[in-house]
Amino acid sequence: GTEILTPDVWHHLLAEVDRGKGEVIFHLDGSTENATAAGPMFGADATLENAADFVVGGGFVGALDFLRVSRGTLVDSETTIDELMSWQFNGPATHDFTGRAITGERRDIGALEHPTATGEQPIAYTAPASEKKTDGPAKTEKGDTFLTGADRTVKAIEWGTVSVPKQAAPGAKVMVQVAFPTETIPKEMTMRIDLHGMVGAQRQTGLGRSAPIKVKPGVTTPYSAEVSIPNTANLQRAILVIYISPDGSYDNKVFGTEVAIDIAH
Repeated sequence: GTEILTPDVWHHLLAEVDRGKGEVIFHLDGSTENATAAGPMFGADATLENAADFVVGGGFVGALDFLRVSRGTLVDSETTIDELMSWQFNGPATHDFTGRAITGERRDIGALEHPTATGEQPIAYTAPASEKKTDGPAKTEKGDTFLTGADRTVKAIEWGTVSVPKQAAPGAKVMVQVAFPTETIPKEMTMRIDLHGMVGAQRQTGLGRSAPIKVKPGVTTPYSAEVSIPNTANLQRAILVIYISPDGSYDNKVFGTEVAIDIAH
């Protein structure tokens, strides 16, 4: 070819040998430049197998970052130089499965890039830190195992999964668990649980509130909260109002749901 390479700049070069057509095609930085092969070409059915060493870069002055040798042409591989360039420079090394670019210094492991602005929070099965502070009838604990079984209600929502006991006695302490997928929480937020109740056909509010629980990006381990069921006369059902917001307030909630617990008298 006649293209002059710019020094001290990385370039992408693909040399495509089409033995059927008897030609060599060079693709430089995605641009195609045809060149006729010098000397006789091997036939399409000829083998290149031999006992000699395979040498790359003999006499080359510069640096190689990546080298790949493949069989066949781009047509044989059912691809194009444009598609190959897109995969090489906008593929898994730089963008995730959805097309999201790197948010930190490097690509996260896996199909999805972490959505935080800094990319500092890893996507990992990481247990949340225990919350020791309490300001109500609840306390939070680290939960490593999501509780399921015939005695629990497991509710799946588009933003996560909640597990609560199906039944509890008045005054009992119950374990509430909430788990989030890695992509749900974009930044640190606060989760709270408000306690409501049904007495006959009347819904009573303000029966209790859990301590604030810090919810962090990338944490898939369940968050657990121990909540006390109110000892209210004629209480038939306790309703757990679960919500997540930047400031811990219900009015600014980003996610939320309700789950009921039958009261066993």
